[in-house]
Amino acid sequence: MSWSPFGAARQELEPSQRAVTGPAAGGAPAPGGSPACAHGGCHRGGRRRCDYVDRRARRCRNGLCTRHRAVVGQASYCPFHADTMRAVGGASAECGLPDIDDVGPALVGLVFSDLHDRMVTLLDGIADHAAGEAVEFDPTVRRLPWATPGTHRWAQGWRLHHHSGGRLAVSVGLGDGADAELLVHIGEESVAHDRSLWIAGTADQAARRRRFYDLLGTLAAAVIAAERAGGRHGDSVSVIPAAG
Repeated sequence: MSWSPFGAARQELEPSQRAVTGPAAGGAPAPGGSPACAHGGCHRGGRRRCDYVDRRARRCRNGLCTRHRAVVGQASYCPFHADTMRAVGGASAECGLPDIDDVGPALVGLVFSDLHDRMVTLLDGIADHAAGEAVEFDPTVRRLPWATPGTHRWAQGWRLHHHSGGRLAVSVGLGDGADAELLVHIGEESVAHDRSLWIAGTADQAARRRRFYDLLGTLAAAVIAAERAGGRHGDSVSVIPAAG
């Protein structure tokens, strides 16, 4: 039951290698004077402008060559907005597509994809199959109301489902705002919070993400066990120091 909101090229990477880079800044003129590809370091011409148009009717200004643009459905996108479209299911919601600079859907989708096999295995291992419990998960990233009126968060998750209703939920979420933290919830417990580990930047982030996922997996098992027993677990994971 392996699913990812990212395309084949992204799936070839190990989870710890993935990062959200955000929209590119545009390209310099290619040799001959034609606009260059917006992908960093690429000077190929013949670019096509990204087809992404957000809920405010703003269109991405980046253009990519045939090598660096991605096709989702019938449209062509820069890599960042291709990830966004895959994360939200490639369809416009009632409120329109996310803002052109909103990293939320792509970031939540990336972490969900990285954790998916681990969480499905963990939940399936504690499911009471004889009683009809089964693991379900959200196929796309969703925009949901947040704690403060007027605010929202992007979220995607897994749950133990029973015909009488959901019994235990695990979710990855990111709230509104540039400084919002990525949160991992198990039931009502917030067990992890960070975002810097998935934004492209320092060279040691791959090792730090691996440690984060390993520690999160161990903690998640403990929290889920406590939730099933009717208790609570107070530990949480934040930024994990660099490995080594």
